[in-house]
Amino acid sequence: MEGLILHEDTEYVTYLCPIFDALGDELICSLNWRIISPECGSSVTDKYSFEGEYDSWISGTELVKEVRKYPNIQWWWGLLQGFPDSISRDEVFKLDAIDIKEDAQLWEYPVAMRDPNALIEIEAFDSSLTIVVAKDNSILESLKNAFPNNELLSEYNKSLIDKGKIYKLKFMFDWGSGVCLWSANKAAKDKFGDYPIDTSELPISQRLKEKLDQLIEMHDEALNWDDPAGELLWDNGQINEFLAMAKKCYFALCDELGEEYEIESIEHM
Repeated sequence: MEGLILHEDTEYVTYLCPIFDALGDELICSLNWRIISPECGSSVTDKYSFEGEYDSWISGTELVKEVRKYPNIQWWWGLLQGFPDSISRDEVFKLDAIDIKEDAQLWEYPVAMRDPNALIEIEAFDSSLTIVVAKDNSILESLKNAFPNNELLSEYNKSLIDKGKIYKLKFMFDWGSGVCLWSANKAAKDKFGDYPIDTSELPISQRLKEKLDQLIEMHDEALNWDDPAGELLWDNGQINEFLAMAKKCYFALCDELGEEYEIESIEHM
């Protein structure tokens, strides 16, 4: 058993069509799928039939039809678990659906399925990563070729143990959120009490807190609030200037928070 983390490179990795292209529709259709907590979005009004359901069950054939019908839908969060026909829906649903935003098992070492009866699990993580775990390691080879910016989940999870990291955070700006740091594991959520983390709660200097608050305000000024789906109000020069300032603050954060923290920087507007 192994897992693969697909990182963003030149293209997003949380669209299901490219994932299915790599895995092959034949594999997807051969399984039945439990879909947990899907949060999706599109620049148009496309919507999956199961999108409003927290926990649903669908055949692989129907799942492929849905995904191919709406190729422009991006998954922000969601877990797909694939099961062979020998495992019934009733048996699968004996296990409660996990809270994927709070689940720490994904980052444990050694790698394990959240449901031991599943053959494959595909998870969209905060619109920036896709993590695929498979009992048959050969399934992952096609993903490695299709998404060169990848790393083995087992190696990543083991490195967390080796480094002694405790709190995992994401450094990311989100329109109107009022924050730029987000809890990315249970330890961080328990420490800060929520998924979004207010800068006032961080054990950092007042000077850095003020810089972060300034960046949050600046980021909101780039959006045309009368037309959020339209073009940004900033030109490329302003965007690059903002990203450069954000990068400096990111490195300052890593320095001030110290070795107990692992901070992933998501660099996009």
